[in-house]
Order: sequence, then structure tokens, then C-alpha cells
Amino acid sequence: MDNQFGRMYICSNIKIEKDLYTPAGITSDFNTQDKKVICFVRLNNINKEIQVRWKWYDPDSRLVRDTVQFDTLVNTREDFIMVQTLYDELDLTQIKKPLKGGVWTVVFYLENLLVGSMNFTLKNQAGKKRAPSPERKSPDIRSNLSDITCSAYPSW
Repeated sequence: MDNQFGRMYICSNIKIEKDLYTPAGITSDFNTQDKKVICFVRLNNINKEIQVRWKWYDPDSRLVRDTVQFDTLVNTREDFIMVQTLYDELDLTQIKKPLKGGVWTVVFYLENLLVGSMNFTLKNQAGKKRAPSPERKSPDIRSNLSDITCSAYPSW
């Protein structure tokens, strides 16, 4: 199969191993004092140019970041790539203050299809997460790419 979604992680950092980006500090718990939250994705068997997109939602299901404005294309040379690693960062320092504690959501699209979704908890300064409101609705993740960072390991 081609263009396979492999794995998705929420992490606090990225490192490089064997010429590929890898997630570091994998966790689903963050603090409002943290600077960023990273969503790391691994794709397999990429044989054509593809589009990717991330959407980040706050606990009130409001969209706080959408990478569609960056028109992200992966594998523009259309080589066969066995493993493609990429990530997007939610810069917490750029979000309107105060940051809302609670359960946040990030979703990942491959070729305009939703292929992954993860939740993470953002705790306030006192270490307490905001209690979710009873009317909390799920983010609208049905729509259709990012200043993301990619690394690839071509098949030779």
C-alpha cells in the first residue's frame, strides 16, 4: 500500500536519529507555562506528492491553529520514500492569554482525509486542569497544509 499513515504522537521535543526526526518527551500532559506542544506524525511508503494538515482545538472546541494557510506538500519530487516523519508545533506563547486549561485536541489530515486525532491535557499554573464544561462539543474535524518540518528516508 502507498501513502500509509503510520503513527502519531504528542510530545514536548523533537530529536534527530539516523537522519529522521523522532519524538522526544512523549506525553499527553502539559502546563500553561510550557512553550509548545508538538504533534509528530510518521508516514510510510510515500510514492507521490501529498498534502498534509494539522488542526488544533482548545477545550471549548475553538480552532486555534490550522496549517491550511501554508499549503504543505510532502515529497514534491515524487520519489518513493519508505518513512516520512513530520511535525507541527502549537506555540503556546502565541495564543491569547490566559491559556485555557483542560483537554485540547489535535487532528491530522492526509490528502484531505482525517487520519489521526489525539487529545492532550493543558494544566493551569497551579497544576489543576479546568473542569470540562458539560456542553463541551467535539471539534469540527470534517474539513479539509503548514510550516511543518519534515524528514524523509528514501528507499534505495
